[in-house]
Amino acid sequence: MDFARAAQVLFFLGVVLRSCHGEIYTLHGSSGNITSPNYPANYPNSANEKWLIQAPSGTTFIKFTFLDMEIQDHSTCKYDYMGIYSSTVGSRGSHIYCGFNLFSPVIIQGKYATVYFRSSSSPNYPGFKLEWKVTTASSLYPSNGGYTFLTATSGNITSPNFPSNYVNSYKHHWKIIAPTGIVTITLTFTDFHTQNCGDYVKIYNSNPVSSASHVTRCGSRLPGPIYVNGRYAIIYFYTDSSTSYKGFNIQWTVSSSVVPPKDGITDLAGSLGTITSPYYPFAYVNSYRHTWKITAPSGTNSIRFTFTSFVTEDCTDYLQIYVSHSASSSFKTQCGSTIPSPFNVPGRYAMVFFYTDSNRAYRGFLLNWAASNTTVAVNAGTTNYTGSSGTITSPYYPLTYPNNYRHTWQITAPSDTGYILFTFSSFRTEQCEDYIRVYGSHSTSSTNTRKCGTPSVISPITTSGRYAMVYFYTDGNTVDSGFRIQWTAYVGTTSIVTTVPPSSGTTYLSGSSGAITSPNYPSNYINNYRHTWEITAPPNTPNITFAFSYFDTETCGDYVQIFKSHSTPTSAIRQCGSAIPSPITTQGRLATVYFKTDSSKARKGFRLTWTSVPPASTSGSRDVKTTNALLFSLMISFQLIEVYDRSYSF
Repeated sequence: MDFARAAQVLFFLGVVLRSCHGEIYTLHGSSGNITSPNYPANYPNSANEKWLIQAPSGTTFIKFTFLDMEIQDHSTCKYDYMGIYSSTVGSRGSHIYCGFNLFSPVIIQGKYATVYFRSSSSPNYPGFKLEWKVTTASSLYPSNGGYTFLTATSGNITSPNFPSNYVNSYKHHWKIIAPTGIVTITLTFTDFHTQNCGDYVKIYNSNPVSSASHVTRCGSRLPGPIYVNGRYAIIYFYTDSSTSYKGFNIQWTVSSSVVPPKDGITDLAGSLGTITSPYYPFAYVNSYRHTWKITAPSGTNSIRFTFTSFVTEDCTDYLQIYVSHSASSSFKTQCGSTIPSPFNVPGRYAMVFFYTDSNRAYRGFLLNWAASNTTVAVNAGTTNYTGSSGTITSPYYPLTYPNNYRHTWQITAPSDTGYILFTFSSFRTEQCEDYIRVYGSHSTSSTNTRKCGTPSVISPITTSGRYAMVYFYTDGNTVDSGFRIQWTAYVGTTSIVTTVPPSSGTTYLSGSSGAITSPNYPSNYINNYRHTWEITAPPNTPNITFAFSYFDTETCGDYVQIFKSHSTPTSAIRQCGSAIPSPITTQGRLATVYFKTDSSKARKGFRLTWTSVPPASTSGSRDVKTTNALLFSLMISFQLIEVYDRSYSF
């Protein structure tokens, strides 16, 4: 008999090859069954067997269906297990099974697959029976609850029946296993429409799924590319029992470098775009630097930056934004876990630079940019404001302002304006060569107030009448982030306490009425603040009434307390939250208001007015005055007698 011919026949049927590592079976063809040794009797101890499947050329998928499963159970399949691998090599980490459940079908991409079985010592069980067959993509769906293993360097993943509507009550995993050395898997959506959001796609960045970070995509908006760091990615598709849509088409590729590359430059042109940290919303990588250079269309006045997410290590990983394509231009540094407020960079050019060190990595950032017609105040110019309120910022705020800069803002409020209140939410200038001046008219010869430096508390400024002017000056040396000023016009004359009292201090107020506001009102108050206002009304005042016209504090870390004397007993009721408190009346001519804030959220605070009830008139009450005088004389007499008696007895 011809030995070569016999060997070919045996290989086709499944020949047992002996080795020091156990038994290896090589299976050829388009379908077959695989069982554990001795099946359906119990498998032996120390079994170590492998089945290598080599399907015909042109095979796209191999589908495995569990017909029976009885293997010693363990949470990690530590003792006895079988595995299905997407190659002819196989490793325990690919996909393993044990226990007594019939698992969902497993789909392997390509013409090669490996099944592996291992047992330790007793107890032993009947084992498994597995059916395998060559199949095509169109016949895979619905393979509900199944797995598809993808080992190529690129490919497409689609929802079942795409581009027709997918099926309901469906679940499936696609697991991409890229070759060793791969750093990035890129997933690009070319089509996407699911129910919003009963049906969804989840993308995981590691193995197993239970411990991996993931992102969810659903609805009708086409998602942007997703970059997964490493050689494993899992795509999970879930649908409920109701509406179905077209689904999705995902193209995936692999790369041996970080995307975008370390120490690289990305050039961006157009009217809008998005910049993210590498692998966002997954954690970025350590020891990373990248620069994005933005060029907006000609005629663009400024570029608007808006953050929707921001978390970096505080603050050794950071983002810097420049006002040109040069690293020597003005810039702003962002780091930590607070989402930065939107801001504009003047002109049509900007640059974003991201830096990470070698320690912790976080989610990173998502930054949207758009060309804008908003004009940043020009040097040596004048900006005119009309109306009842507005905001003034230094140029490029919150980026650093430029050197050798001058600008004037002229305010014209309505004709019935009694005064204009200026409050500061931020102020940082060189001490004190760069400064602002606030004038009470449109003339530089009028009374003005000068502000500069980096004070921890900025007192509000009040000007009389409907006209005011703000002037900003910088020299040729050090620069800082500048300022943000809110101005508001009020009718009538000012009776509001517009200075910001020092923290832990006391303000003494006297008279029959007045008003008290939180520091910086109507802008947000400051954190870690304590202050006491002691009120002394006219003699014989029977009580004082406090009425709030505005109230908004953190609930209830920041609060107001009102006491009926100049002492501060702990029994006073705390007023906090966003509801305006009912009027409060204290007895007597003395009262105290106490305000405390913690280190977290700050809000607009409060405005209250206090009014003392005038004492009752005593005109024509001669008998009362006489009686009071007589009682006073008697009290003096008794006190003299008491002193005399004590002196005598002593």
